[in-house]
Amino acid sequence: MNLVVVMMDTFRGDCLGFLGERPVKTPNIDRFAKSATTFARSYCASWPTIPNRLDLLTGLTGDPFNGWAPLPWDVETFPKRLWEKGYATQLVHDTPHLINFGYGYDRPFHAWHMVRGAEVDRWNAGADMSEINCDPEKLKPYLRETYLAQYLRNRSRYRGEKDEQCAKVFRAAEEFLEQLSGHKKFLLWVDCFDPHEPWDPPQRFIDMYDDGYEGDDLLFYPDFDRVTTREIAHVRTLYMAKATMVDHYLGKFLRKIRRLGLEESTAVLLLSDHGAYVGDRGWTHKRPPLYEEITRVVTMVRLPDGTGAGKMVRALIQPHDITATLLDLADAVPLPDLAGRSVVPLMQEMGEGREIVFSGMRPGAYGASEVTVTTARWTLIVSPKTPEKELYDLENDPRQTRNVASNHPSTVRDLHGALLDEMRRRNTPSNIVGWFERGDITRLVTDPSELAGLDRWMNTTRLRPEDFLQATPRRRQ
Repeated sequence: MNLVVVMMDTFRGDCLGFLGERPVKTPNIDRFAKSATTFARSYCASWPTIPNRLDLLTGLTGDPFNGWAPLPWDVETFPKRLWEKGYATQLVHDTPHLINFGYGYDRPFHAWHMVRGAEVDRWNAGADMSEINCDPEKLKPYLRETYLAQYLRNRSRYRGEKDEQCAKVFRAAEEFLEQLSGHKKFLLWVDCFDPHEPWDPPQRFIDMYDDGYEGDDLLFYPDFDRVTTREIAHVRTLYMAKATMVDHYLGKFLRKIRRLGLEESTAVLLLSDHGAYVGDRGWTHKRPPLYEEITRVVTMVRLPDGTGAGKMVRALIQPHDITATLLDLADAVPLPDLAGRSVVPLMQEMGEGREIVFSGMRPGAYGASEVTVTTARWTLIVSPKTPEKELYDLENDPRQTRNVASNHPSTVRDLHGALLDEMRRRNTPSNIVGWFERGDITRLVTDPSELAGLDRWMNTTRLRPEDFLQATPRRRQ
């Protein structure tokens, strides 16, 4: 069986048109859903982008989560297991973090191809930059003058919609699909950075949602002290429009699979790594606390024999289960310490999902870590920065608008205890467990050497603002 995995970065799990939860237009994914199983309660584990890829490639949980770091040289991966089964493996991506500073996420594949130009990809040091339909002063300065400025240098080389990142990625994926179809078995992993910010899709996609808008397009992390409520609301439009653009080019790729006659021999998985706040809760960023807008992800699986076609599964699953599924479909030897179980039995209505899932950051990332604990009914958000916890009843409050922790102390206690037990099972350092157990990190941590302990989980080779050729973007006249 051939395997095709499509990862769509920052595609929210509630932004699929056929689910009816948000007014997003995804006709090609909606069509795909009729032949696939949709896992409507799929949650990220290690957050965000790079930690998620480490979850998927290795099936390991981390302590308590995987961090933002290069792929370890000594770790085993599922693509390497597929080598042993005679698979040809190919990565096609534009996600710059996979190879920044030799991160090595290309290494598990026989071959890899990168489409240059997405977000922080330092592709172009030229003086020209694409202009933006926005007053630059409305965007956070340290981001607009570094990350955004680099992206606009890259974008100055675009000559039309054919040069949009997802257009180029899926076009490249189609070309490699033709080449791989000559192999007896293959794995094609397509890692598409869209609909990740900056949110700047072609106007025709924006017009599908908000064709009367005449204000600024806040494409990249606005400064909330300088923008209007209407402008923030438009951020959601830009995000949905970019999601629709991804759906458009993904549809072309899925049709290519059909035209090559591969549908009857190829399993196709559509995934995302995490979501983003796009005006929700007054935020436009990826940041804690990790509510459902961040933690719920896209997971859809289509098998060539039609198993589970059109099904909606509400069992809880996480990325490690996708790792196990890919190994199962390839009939490959499981990875050591694999933390997941194949979802194929769920598609056959024979298996069970997880009773509880944990989503969070390795301590040190984005400050002190926060963890979201989710069951079929409840979500508990725990932070070592404060003793207060947030509890939401997803059955009666799916948008998580009412914190009911004070009304259900036993539920808070049980879920918090389950988190601490899981952290100990994952060999989390005792001081980290203590911070989560007692809360209020500012009171608990008084020794400077212990505070520095947070930093040793941080990756020291991540891109910093000083790594970029800085400039202020210009507004389009």
